[in-house]
Amino acid sequence: MNIKPGLFKDKNCPKQCYFMDDKRVIFKSKVDITLLHARDLKGKTLDEVNYASNMNALGSKVLYSIESPLYTPLNGFNNDFIITYQSNFYGLLRKYDHFERIATETNSTDVWNDEQINSAIKSKIKGLLILVSNCDTFSSREYFIEVLSQYLPITIYGKCSKNYCNSECEKAAIKEHKFYLAFENSVCNEYVTEKFWRMKDLIVPIVLSRNVTKNVAPQGSYIAADDFKSVEKLAEYLKFLMNDLEEYKKYV
Repeated sequence: MNIKPGLFKDKNCPKQCYFMDDKRVIFKSKVDITLLHARDLKGKTLDEVNYASNMNALGSKVLYSIESPLYTPLNGFNNDFIITYQSNFYGLLRKYDHFERIATETNSTDVWNDEQINSAIKSKIKGLLILVSNCDTFSSREYFIEVLSQYLPITIYGKCSKNYCNSECEKAAIKEHKFYLAFENSVCNEYVTEKFWRMKDLIVPIVLSRNVTKNVAPQGSYIAADDFKSVEKLAEYLKFLMNDLEEYKKYV
C-alpha cells in the first residue's frame, strides 16, 4: 500500500497514526489496528499462523486483499474489517484503478487531445503485447495465448517467456503496440487488475470475458475475446483494426 513505517500525518485526518511493520514490536505491545495482507497469510487463518499469543493485542484486525479469490480466498478469517475490490464484502472498496469524469475544472494536461492520440497511434508499429509471470492459471490464459499466436505474432515479456522487461522496457513496449492482452489469472467477478488499466497509456486492452469488465469501463473502449465465436474470428477482427487506424482509434 506504499505506506512507510513511521509517523503518518494527513491534514484530512483528525488523528496522528504511527505505522509499524516490525512483527517483533507489534506482537509485544498493544496496537490499535493490525493490517493483514491476505496474500502473505497464504490461505491460513489467524489462529493457524499464530500471529500473537494474545490476539487482543492486535486490536482491530483489518484484512487487505486485491487478489483473485481463487488464489487468495477471504472466507474463514476472523477480522473486524476487510479492504478489497470485491463489493460483496462489507468493508472498504479498494479498486486497482478507475475512470474519472472530465469536468470543467479538469486540467487540460490530464486529458489526451487529438494530436497526442494521432501521434501515439502512428508510433504503434506492432500488434499484440502481454507481460506475464504466472504461467499456470485458473483462467487458462496460457493456452488461449498459444492458440492466438498461431494467427498473429504476440510479443511476450515476463517469467513465462524468460524475456524479462523492466519498467522502462514496459513503457516502450506499450508505446509501440496496438493491443494489450489483459488476460487475468482468473475469470472472477470484478477482478480487473493493472493489466486492463494500461489502457490509460493508449493501448487497447483485450479481456477474456466481457461480463467481468462490463461495469468497469465503457463498452467501446476494450475488446472481449468471448464476443467472438472462435480465436480465429478474434484474430481476423484484430487484423482488420490494425489495417484500419480510424476504426482502431475508436477504441482509444
